[in-house]
Amino acid sequence: MTDSATKSVAMTMPEPDPKLKAGKFKDLLRYLGPGIIVASASIGNGEIFFASREGSLFGFSLLWTFLLCAIMKGSVVYAGSKFATLTGEHPATRWGQIIPGSKNWVAIFLGIVAAIAIPSSICGFIKVLGQWTCWTFGIDTAYTVLCGTIWAIVGFLFVFFSYEKMEKVSTGIVLILVIFALLAIFVSNPDWLALLSGFIPTIPAQYPEWVQTKNPEVLSGPILLEIVSAVGILGGGCQDYLGYMGTMSEKNWGMYGNEHIADIQASLKRLSSKEEIPLPKDENTVSNAKGWLKAVKIDNVASFTAVWLVGSIFMILGNVILGTNGLQVVPSNDQIIQNQAHFFSVISPGLVLLYKIAIFCAFFGGIVALSTQVYPATFRACFSPAFPAIQKPENKFKTRLWVAVFCIFGGILLAWTNITYTFVLQVATVIGSVFGIGLVGLLLLWTEKKSLPKEYRLKPAWFTLTLVSSIIMVLLGVIAFLQLFKII
Repeated sequence: MTDSATKSVAMTMPEPDPKLKAGKFKDLLRYLGPGIIVASASIGNGEIFFASREGSLFGFSLLWTFLLCAIMKGSVVYAGSKFATLTGEHPATRWGQIIPGSKNWVAIFLGIVAAIAIPSSICGFIKVLGQWTCWTFGIDTAYTVLCGTIWAIVGFLFVFFSYEKMEKVSTGIVLILVIFALLAIFVSNPDWLALLSGFIPTIPAQYPEWVQTKNPEVLSGPILLEIVSAVGILGGGCQDYLGYMGTMSEKNWGMYGNEHIADIQASLKRLSSKEEIPLPKDENTVSNAKGWLKAVKIDNVASFTAVWLVGSIFMILGNVILGTNGLQVVPSNDQIIQNQAHFFSVISPGLVLLYKIAIFCAFFGGIVALSTQVYPATFRACFSPAFPAIQKPENKFKTRLWVAVFCIFGGILLAWTNITYTFVLQVATVIGSVFGIGLVGLLLLWTEKKSLPKEYRLKPAWFTLTLVSSIIMVLLGVIAFLQLFKII
């Protein structure tokens, strides 16, 4: 196919919604979508457990890491979402065309990375739902894994019907929880100057003295691994965001809204590795592209702001309520969610019931959204370049079903072993949420340089931010992996 033919089919950028161009706040809220779903689905393991845990252990000193994490991950995810919106092609598909070596090996490798991280992540949800059931209904803790397994199977059934209405209710309840958590900060009246100093980068040299007597098992883990685990799990991992980038097609944003999108995608696959994607460089097309990117920015900024805000709130409360000057307890494998109820009892004992309801919504909603929506999209993104049949409309439900089977029953299998909650999440975090996202970031920058015309590339400052962020995450992921398995 000639270059001119490719242009005539592929490069007509649909006009963005006039309301999007106008930029009124109430209209922009319509474009909060896939990013918020991923953020809300990952809120449990990251923000509720690890943020509270790090607050109890290290006080306010790590608040800066959550802000830095949101910026670093946000820069990578924006780069990928931008590419997909502009071209109508998932970045993983383009990698198969431009990365040296066997075709599509990078996408398949990332699919394998995601496949390692996914059951570990789902296992974490199962363990929490099991603990929640025993705690809430007074059931013997010997039945914790069984209770979690039952909830996981119930969650799997949502693959056969819509979760949309329940998802909105669950998200609303979790939002109410976050509002009360924010209120709890003011009720508990922390040292505000010390809190603000937490945004000045410092690394704790050791664990508090009380941890040595009350929670000695914590001391066996290196401080860097503890920090990387907490920061890395914030907002999810590459297994979440490769799927998120694929959801641009369902929203019909940018080039995905072109009525000839199937022809566009077919023609792009015929480009050589040395050819740029022939996006028109005229002023009108570039303007339309920037209009669509506004939607991507809104969703991206809103979701990572939410992740940072919720994580920071729970870290602050972890310090004030559970830390050195509080109850001196650490959220742990046997008490994943129970101690955080104290965050709300400082306002009113009656809010503990709201906390319990919100915990169920966060974790049950998370297991459903991830296993039946997000991870099937991740699977399609990583494996469809090598196996095109996966993308056929008639195979969409089959893919969703079998990915859900892998997620849920892989998680159940892990839950029935003796593996601990913190270890299983550290595996998912180090591999998928730190190293994986860093690697994806480097690949996206390579793709920018190789495939996009200059007019559509990231601005130098954003490119540099994404590059530095990606390198840091790759290095931290490697170091934390070696520490996790006691190699160093």
